[in-house]
Amino acid sequence: MNEFEFTLVLSGDLDDDRTMDALFVAGCDDATFGSVDGAGLADFVRGALSLAMAVKSVIDQVESVPGLRVLRVESDEFVTMSEIAERLGRS
Repeated sequence: MNEFEFTLVLSGDLDDDRTMDALFVAGCDDATFGSVDGAGLADFVRGALSLAMAVKSVIDQVESVPGLRVLRVESDEFVTMSEIAERLGRS
């Protein structure tokens, strides 16, 4: 199993304690939540067999919380040479 890092941009109220509790109960305990310029953000580090499986599981969990919707998914923008090699299984 690999770990994948990505960010979700969300609509909904992340300042509400009940919403945050519901996210934790839904399985989003591997994320850091915040907001920038009014947009909700969720940074995930999710273990899965593929990036697609990781993203799908996260979207399903987040959208199971009333009032939250995923607007888009953003991946890491910058990676080092060693991170690229590791992702490709090279030295």
